[in-house]
Amino acid sequence: MAVVVLLPLVVLLGFDLHLLLGLYSYPRLTGLTTKNRRIWLYWS
Repeated sequence: MAVVVLLPLVVLLGFDLHLLLGLYSYPRLTGLTTKNRRIWLYWS
Protein backbone atom coordinates (compact mmCIF):
# COMPACT_ATOMS: atom_id res chain seq x y z
CA MET A 1 0.00 0.00 0.00
CA ALA A 2 2.88 2.34 0.79
CA VAL A 3 4.24 1.96 -2.74
CA VAL A 4 0.85 2.88 -4.21
CA VAL A 5 0.91 6.10 -2.18
CA LEU A 6 4.57 6.87 -2.93
CA LEU A 7 4.37 6.36 -6.69
CA PRO A 8 1.93 9.24 -7.42
CA LEU A 9 3.79 11.48 -4.96
CA VAL A 10 7.08 10.75 -6.70
CA VAL A 11 5.55 11.46 -10.10
CA LEU A 12 4.01 14.72 -8.90
CA LEU A 13 7.25 15.83 -7.27
CA GLY A 14 9.15 14.94 -10.43
CA PHE A 15 11.64 12.62 -8.72
CA ASP A 16 13.88 10.55 -10.97
CA LEU A 17 13.56 6.77 -11.20
CA HIS A 18 16.88 6.13 -9.44
CA LEU A 19 15.69 8.33 -6.59
CA LEU A 20 12.52 6.26 -6.37
CA LEU A 21 14.66 3.12 -6.16
CA GLY A 22 16.50 4.85 -3.34
CA LEU A 23 13.31 4.63 -1.27
CA TYR A 24 13.54 0.84 -1.45
CA SER A 25 17.17 1.02 -0.34
CA TYR A 26 16.28 3.21 2.63
CA PRO A 27 12.86 2.03 3.91
CA ARG A 28 13.44 3.86 7.19
CA LEU A 29 13.26 7.21 5.37
CA THR A 30 10.00 6.46 3.53
CA GLY A 31 8.00 7.83 6.46
CA LEU A 32 10.07 11.02 6.67
CA THR A 33 8.84 12.91 3.61
CA THR A 34 10.43 16.20 4.62
CA LYS A 35 13.83 14.61 5.18
CA ASN A 36 13.40 12.59 2.00
CA ARG A 37 13.18 15.76 -0.09
CA ARG A 38 16.39 17.08 1.41
CA ILE A 39 18.18 13.73 1.08
CA TRP A 40 17.08 13.10 -2.52
CA LEU A 41 18.01 16.65 -3.50
CA TYR A 42 21.35 16.07 -1.83
CA TRP A 43 21.93 12.78 -3.66
CA SER A 44 20.95 14.27 -7.01
